[in-house]
Amino acid sequence: MCGCGYITYMTFVIAWMKGRQFTPPEIGLFWGSLGLAVMASPYLWRASLASSLGGRTLGASCVVLTGATALLSVDASLPMMLLSACLFGSSMFTGPAAITVMVRNGSPRETWGAGIAGFTIAFGLGQAVGPVVSGWIGDLTGSLTLALLVSSAILATAAAIAFLQKDVRAPA
Repeated sequence: MCGCGYITYMTFVIAWMKGRQFTPPEIGLFWGSLGLAVMASPYLWRASLASSLGGRTLGASCVVLTGATALLSVDASLPMMLLSACLFGSSMFTGPAAITVMVRNGSPRETWGAGIAGFTIAFGLGQAVGPVVSGWIGDLTGSLTLALLVSSAILATAAAIAFLQKDVRAPA
């Protein structure tokens, strides 16, 4: 769900911005802001990842991604786009790290490889399906706004599923 939801934003946000007449310098500022937030991300999430059990960090990062994506339907101004970029960039790569922590903390060492491989496959499938579904919604409605809102709903669902994960520590 996380892979499916986040990739829609990354795939269609620039087309969405162009449809709202953002200029190339504004789009560049958006990308630069997103990139700087990605660089800050490990520092922002380090403590949560270090102490996390279960799906709390994954859920929290999906909540931030949900909000960042939903902001686009609230206000299409440049300041809102920059806020969205900063929130999104600060959380977009936390999901895979949080899943790795969940596997490491919640399963015996000898199953880590298989667990991470399974999550990687699921994440990749989500990344493949997300743009197809969102593009179809955009084509059907003639607007990417609904596609981005669906992406936000998918991310909210991912957050809910993550928060349901039990806090366990596998025996050593």
